[in-house]
Amino acid sequence: FEDQWIGTVLTPWMMSVVILPGPQQQWEPRELGDKLTVQLPYKALTFTVSSVENVPQYLSCSLHSPLDPNLTNEQAVQLTQDCLRMVLSIPTAQPTFNSDRRNLFKAMIK
Repeated sequence: FEDQWIGTVLTPWMMSVVILPGPQQQWEPRELGDKLTVQLPYKALTFTVSSVENVPQYLSCSLHSPLDPNLTNEQAVQLTQDCLRMVLSIPTAQPTFNSDRRNLFKAMIK
């Protein structure tokens, strides 16, 4: 997404969206634990600046915790794929309907 790597991380206890610097990307240094709001196609999400060995900084946003312990592996994987697809999807607006009788036929013609 916008030259960054984005994905979902699944553990037995939670699911998160993560953003990592893409190829040839260098992020401005931030303090670990800082909060950063990122506008994704679906909506803006607040991420936490994090770090692991060999990855100086990445962003993480918890989507669900705790996970249902009865989820099968297949259901959990499908859930992460669906969530990633959702955050990268542009929401569609529902058409509005004016119940005024004069507008009834106009709405049907459109």
